Formats: sequence, structure tokens, C-alpha cells
Amino acid sequence: MLSILNEQIGFYRRINEKEKAIKAANEAIYIIEENNLNNSVGAATVYINVATTMKAFDYAKESLYYFSRAEDVYNNNGKQSDYEYAALLNNKAASLLDLEMYADAKSCYNKAVEILKKEGKHDGDKAISFVSLAQLVFLKDSSAYIEIEEYLDLAWDYLNAPNLIRLRCLAQ
Repeated sequence: MLSILNEQIGFYRRINEKEKAIKAANEAIYIIEENNLNNSVGAATVYINVATTMKAFDYAKESLYYFSRAEDVYNNNGKQSDYEYAALLNNKAASLLDLEMYADAKSCYNKAVEILKKEGKHDGDKAISFVSLAQLVFLKDSSAYIEIEEYLDLAWDYLNAPNLIRLRCLAQ
């Protein structure tokens, strides 16, 4: 049931069904708590999905609670250098950005990039992090062209990395 609810949370977020997404999120959290799954990596995945959904529906401040819970689970389970932890940091940074907590957001983005660089894969995700850093700088100071351009150049480099899988459209 938890897996189904987790899928519903993301689906309803993507189709902009706020009430259904929040209802599924509340049910998933209830199942986690009632079954004492709070420290499982699976629960962390649900917490991230719930937090990302809350942020998407303008509850950025409330989302930080669930990002924090997921972060605790990853820390308790030795997952601080995994791709999933980097993804958590990128999503958490987006909430922090909404809350104008620029220094914290920048720290999350930079930490995510550091993890992804060590991991050596997911160049597309690195590019997203650098575009997000450029956006952060722009929001703080739209005249900081040099710093913004540096981040965008880094993003471009990762988007053009030879190991990035590209799909070709075979339109006729």
C-alpha cells in the first residue's frame, strides 16, 4: 500500500491535483508511523516525495520537515554519498530557494554536486544543479552576470559530456 501511495503522490503532483496528492501523502506518512518504518530507506524515499509535493503546492516551509526526516534516515543508514542523497539535497535546495534561504540552498546544491562528482555518473543531474545555482545567483543579484555565466557554462559542459545518454528523435 505504501508503494501505491508513493506513486500516487508523485502522479497527483505531476497532474497538479493538490488535494489528492496531499491526501495520499498524509496516508503514506500515517502508514510509515503506524508501522514504525521511520528509519527505513524506503520511508526516506516517501519523505522526499512528500516534501517535493509540498514544495510544488507552495508549502516550501513545511516541506523542510520531511526533507530533514529523509536526511536523518540517509545519515543513519550510511547513505550520505549516494545518488539518492544528492537528489534529496537538490530538491531540498529548491524549497530553500523558495524561502529565500540562499546560503542554505547554495550549500545543498554544492554538496549535491560534490556527491555526484565523486559518484562519477549522472552528468544531467550535475547540469541541473549548476543551472539551479545560476538561478540562485540571479535571484540574489540579477547583475552578477559573470558568476551566473560560470554556472551556466559548467551546466553546458555536463550536458555535453560524452557519457551522457542521448535519445534521438526518429521523426519522419
